[in-house]
Amino acid sequence: MACIIPAGIIEPIGEFDSGKTSFALENGYPPQTTVFVDNDVKGKATVKQLIEDGLTFADYIDFTEMTYNKNSFQVYQEVENVIARVEKLAQKTKIDVLIWDTWQTAGDSFVEYVRKYPDRFVVANQNGNYWTGSSQIVTGNQYKYAALHEAAVLNRLQKIIPLIFLVSHTKNNYVNGVVAGVKAASSRTMNRVPYFRVWLRRNPVSQIPIALTMKRINKKIFDEKAGGLRTISILPDKIVPNIILPEETVTKHNDRSLWDTIARYYVHPAGLREPLKEEMLNEEENAILSGTMTKEQRLAWLYAIKQQKLDEESEKLLLQAENKTKAIELQQSGKGLMDIAKELDVPLADVVKWTTANE
Repeated sequence: MACIIPAGIIEPIGEFDSGKTSFALENGYPPQTTVFVDNDVKGKATVKQLIEDGLTFADYIDFTEMTYNKNSFQVYQEVENVIARVEKLAQKTKIDVLIWDTWQTAGDSFVEYVRKYPDRFVVANQNGNYWTGSSQIVTGNQYKYAALHEAAVLNRLQKIIPLIFLVSHTKNNYVNGVVAGVKAASSRTMNRVPYFRVWLRRNPVSQIPIALTMKRINKKIFDEKAGGLRTISILPDKIVPNIILPEETVTKHNDRSLWDTIARYYVHPAGLREPLKEEMLNEEENAILSGTMTKEQRLAWLYAIKQQKLDEESEKLLLQAENKTKAIELQQSGKGLMDIAKELDVPLADVVKWTTANE
């Protein structure tokens, strides 16, 4: 058996216990031809269970242990060590798929490589500086080249192993310092490099998750009427397990994996018809894929902003009250108004106002 998608980078995204690791493991290839890079601890339990069942991975790499107590650049070096190890293994045995669960720690390390070796990415100016401009501009350029380098390294890795799963968690999405929903924790490289990106959500009626397609899988067909190639989306915006497609004559499915559902869309592409109600996104799901906020999230965000401003105003008034009390006490002890203003680090006009009101 092989994966429906024989090659490419696939990024399963989701919150904890949403089925990301299971989705990657159920890809269709056996553990014996799979390399599993574990940076999420729970992989050890999977390895133990497979051994008890008489199965083993082609290689299991404990990336958590490899990178323990190491700085970001040292983490990058371990990324290169993993790739070298995989390349050496692939020369001796057949490897069909690599699962890196999770990729975030590895992905975050690339910017430190760029900072350590800027000469490999940019040319120094006449003063010998590689980065110029404000700190914001410098940081932006460093992350830009880090994203390009990350893409190049992943391309090199894919030449060794054609199918790669880079699992990602989610993180809070902050707007003006206030939480406004969640987003993928992976770097912006993942916006363009993966062949397939899928956001997994817990399914209230099944252990198989519901999937939101962040980056669709398409196929090209020759349209005789148009006289050229046309693109058809294979998958809908939302994949619901056990869904009955219009082209199917059965009345029930018994999907055991999300891949079972995906396989049926390869036979009956969603792009050839109008979407079913179950395949359409609700407001929350649309917000996840578009990076916007739902009405409820926006109201919560506005309330948080308002509360933040009220808290800041309360702290300001409390500090003023404390300074007023101190100014009066210092005046009564014989200190001059100018000295009081310097000691409290406040404008002289405020000290005059506070002490005059006390007379």
